[in-house]
Amino acid sequence: MNFRIREKLLSGFIIILVLFTGTIIFAIQSIRSLYDNVQKTHNHPLAVTRASQEIEVMVTSMHRSMKDVSLSYDKAERDRYIALVSDYEKEALLQFDIVQKQILGDEGQALALNARQIFIKWKPIRQRVIALVETGKYTQAQEITRTEGADYVEFIMTELHKLPEYAADKALRFNEESADIAIRARTVTISALILSCFLGISAALFLSLSITRRLSTISRAATKMAGGNLKQALEVKGRDELSQMAKNFNSMAGQLSASHEMLEEKIKERTIELEKTNRQLLRLQRNLEKKVSARTKELKEKVQKLNKSQKAMLLMVEDLNKTSRELKGAQEELVRKEKLSILGQLAGGVGHELRNPLGVISNAVYYLKTLLPDASKTTREYLEMISSEVLNSEKIISDLLDLSRTNPSAKEVTAVSELVTQVLDRRAPPEKIKVTTEMAPKLPSVFVDGSQLGQVIDNLVLNAYQAMSDEGKLTIKAKAVKDKVYISITDTGCGIPKENMKKLFEPLFTAKARGIGLGLSVSKNLAEANGGKIEVKSEEGKGSTFTVILPTKEVKG
Repeated sequence: MNFRIREKLLSGFIIILVLFTGTIIFAIQSIRSLYDNVQKTHNHPLAVTRASQEIEVMVTSMHRSMKDVSLSYDKAERDRYIALVSDYEKEALLQFDIVQKQILGDEGQALALNARQIFIKWKPIRQRVIALVETGKYTQAQEITRTEGADYVEFIMTELHKLPEYAADKALRFNEESADIAIRARTVTISALILSCFLGISAALFLSLSITRRLSTISRAATKMAGGNLKQALEVKGRDELSQMAKNFNSMAGQLSASHEMLEEKIKERTIELEKTNRQLLRLQRNLEKKVSARTKELKEKVQKLNKSQKAMLLMVEDLNKTSRELKGAQEELVRKEKLSILGQLAGGVGHELRNPLGVISNAVYYLKTLLPDASKTTREYLEMISSEVLNSEKIISDLLDLSRTNPSAKEVTAVSELVTQVLDRRAPPEKIKVTTEMAPKLPSVFVDGSQLGQVIDNLVLNAYQAMSDEGKLTIKAKAVKDKVYISITDTGCGIPKENMKKLFEPLFTAKARGIGLGLSVSKNLAEANGGKIEVKSEEGKGSTFTVILPTKEVKG
């Protein structure tokens, strides 16, 4: 019977697969049995020993806590020890469950159950001790704990020691069984593998000898065709796949030979056409290069003209922007000066008109204080209120006049620390506000008008007090950096909203319930009149820092 190559290969593969599968199944079963025994050998003694030790610890802890219960006269402490005994008991029962689950064999189960029953019988004795303690019979409770309780603990410990010994003995027997299983599995597996290898090699040799001879003939003919000899013919024998391959090879060789001859004719014709087309393309390329060169030169000239026009437009736009900014600044300065002029005219007239009645009110308050030294508390409070409001009104009038006409600065060498001290002496802080000063050592003097600088610091200190309505901390620092002195006034008040920062130094701007918004504007003018400036940093809800920057005595400007 003639078999095809596929049938031969499939038969050999099935034989090898059946043998190999049987070997693998037997090996897997043997390994699984061996693994189960090893797991039991490993887990059984470890789990039982660990659980037994945990139970011993729990029993010892319970006995010690029961002693504490019998010796404790404080109910709260006694309840705590009783709760500990209950927790230890629960943990011990859990460990007993682990022992009963892990221990192997009926004998082991009997040992574990016996130890658990002894542990459970100990509970009525503990309950009797607790009942005696609750009724105040401490001596009887201590005696029971020392005798019956101790005996039960010793009995439980003895039974628990038997469990690890049994588990170790059981593990030894499992080791012996595992060794026997391993020897049998190794012997059968090796025998099956040797048989599978022998049969596989025999089948492979038979199939290879029946296939490779004809494949070698086909390979030699294909090699000759690859070398250029297309006229090849193979001998056809049988009806299998290789015979069909030989027929197809002979047909392919004939077709390739005919196609090769036709292809050579077409290549000759196509070569002539390509040479003609190549000459035409060369002529077109030269014409195109001339046109591209001319167009490129023309574009470069246009780009150069466009760049010159663009630069001129940019310069014009920049000049327009600069002029617009200067014009806007001049308009703002003109409006500000016009406001200040009108405000100065108003302040000059109103100030003189208001100071006379304010002076009369101030003199009247002084006269009343002198005339009524024993006046009631309410009367004195109202007199102080009138006096305070008169002083506030006079300050507003002074700020109006200072804003409308800043007097020339009489600059002189001025000590910053002395000036700060004078301001704090004159402007005492409210009751719940703490004031601290930090003056740098060897702080240089400043070249300013001391009176005007004192007014600036006084305004900033007053604003800081008002920002801290209930309580807070005011910190005044001074330090020198190069030829400048920095005086910072920091409060822990409410801070300044971001939207108000730009309008902070504008005249008549205020966010406070009292005042008309002239203090910071006047302070800014006075600082600039003395060659300095004021900077401000603020975080809403945390506080503000105003820094006055002034020239030292070496700067004469």
